[in-house]
Parts: sequence; structure tokens; C-alpha cells
Amino acid sequence: MKKEIKDQWIADLRSGKFIQGKGALCKHGKHCCLGVLAQQITNYYVSDDTGRADFGPEKSSAFLDDKLLNQCGLKDLEQGRLSGMNDDGGSTFLEIADYIEQNILDE
Repeated sequence: MKKEIKDQWIADLRSGKFIQGKGALCKHGKHCCLGVLAQQITNYYVSDDTGRADFGPEKSSAFLDDKLLNQCGLKDLEQGRLSGMNDDGGSTFLEIADYIEQNILDE
């Protein structure tokens, strides 16, 4: 993963600026760990009827699309692991930040 983006993502996850949510990149002001990254690297669009934020050219609301993955250098397999940690594993942003720091390699 691109070091600059990774370092900022870790800092954002540890900052306390984001409220953790599940099941969407961002919904009603709550972000999953991938939503924190998406907000860092792209503009987002909030859909008034659902409260979800759609990111990138594909306006994805659940996962980063291929263009955004390539932009930050995150692999799809890593995205799936992080989504599982956030949504199903009950990991906090601090735990996810530690995982990213220790396990996702810099480009």
C-alpha cells in the first residue's frame, strides 16, 4: 500500500474524529474503517434517502472499487479482511489501525 496514504489512514483511525459504523463505507455519519480511507482519497456523495455516502466513480457504498483500490495500493483481499474485522469481528478502529500498521506492506 502507498506509504503516505497508509500512514494518514492509520492516523485518521486513531484520531477519534470518526465514529465507527458497520455495513457501509459511511452511513449517517458513521464510517467503517474502509470508509475512513475512502474519505481520505476521494470525494463522496451523500444519498439523502438512505444517509449512505457513495464513494468514487462507481459510487460504491460497501467496498472500495477497483479504481480506488489501485489509487491507494490496497489489495482486494486486504479490503475483505479489514471489512470482516470492522463489521463481523468487532475490532475497534484502534485495533484495526494496529493491524494495518503491522500487516499491510508499504509499496
